[in-house]
Amino acid sequence: MLDKLGFDHWADYYEKTVSEAESSNRYPFAGYEKLLEKICRGITSNQNILDIGVGTGSLAKRLYDADNKVTAFDFSPKMVAAAKEKMPNAHIFEWDLTKGIPTEQLNIQFDAITCTYVLHHFNNQEKIVLIENMLKK
Repeated sequence: MLDKLGFDHWADYYEKTVSEAESSNRYPFAGYEKLLEKICRGITSNQNILDIGVGTGSLAKRLYDADNKVTAFDFSPKMVAAAKEKMPNAHIFEWDLTKGIPTEQLNIQFDAITCTYVLHHFNNQEKIVLIENMLKK
């Protein structure tokens, strides 16, 4: 598994990697565009969205462009910088999810929480704790 430095390094060519893997139907990004489209169809505009593990902002940008208020975080500073560049009016910040959901976000009511390609980095018990914390909203 990549650490923060690995994801920082990957940030520069992450979208190209995803695109190439998807177009050749390779794991783990086979069907990536369909997945993002399905998520976006399930979220209407004018919603308050939390995107956990924003990466370079591929999903969050679509939600942002659909007039949603986007709050997002990632543990990679370079991924955060790429996402901020795409969405200057979104609240995007660096946070390591191994520390749990940020306290500030636990006190906000979100209409939807997205978390793509992140939870597989956690063991089952950690996933349960994270999801339970998200459901307390």
